[in-house]
Amino acid sequence: MGRVPRGSSVGGWLWPAGPGLRAAGPGLWPAGPAEGSLADVIRLRTGWLLPAPADVAADSLQAGRRGTGADLSADIADIAELLLLAVHPAAPAALAHIAVRAQERPVQIVLTLTPGHGDRAVGDRTAAEPALRELAVALGVGMRTDFFGRQWQVRLALLPG
Repeated sequence: MGRVPRGSSVGGWLWPAGPGLRAAGPGLWPAGPAEGSLADVIRLRTGWLLPAPADVAADSLQAGRRGTGADLSADIADIAELLLLAVHPAAPAALAHIAVRAQERPVQIVLTLTPGHGDRAVGDRTAAEPALRELAVALGVGMRTDFFGRQWQVRLALLPG
């Protein structure tokens, strides 16, 4: 997992969980954060969970009190990966669009899922909701979910660390 400050709400969960998560699926996850834009890092980190690469739109990150731009990219990519991991069992064939609104306070990560090719629905909403709630609690972030007919949207608000 990326470098998350141990004192942050996200860091408190990722530091102890990261090694175990990575060890559970050796070879599945990329070795570490890639150089490049935030969108590139997210595509790299989430690709193993999707039937097609995610469509990613991300604001530029600026270093601030939470760390360098590269650290923030790794942190946000970790959270996007965990978000997809939470919904994956309920929507394994869904197509994903991930938007990161880094210029807003708090930073927003918005995951929009649509049915995969040939599918009529995204997946099992009742299976996704508990996993998403658990993820939000574990990360200490605000979350809003909207389940429309053929589209799911999950919005996480990353609280300042």
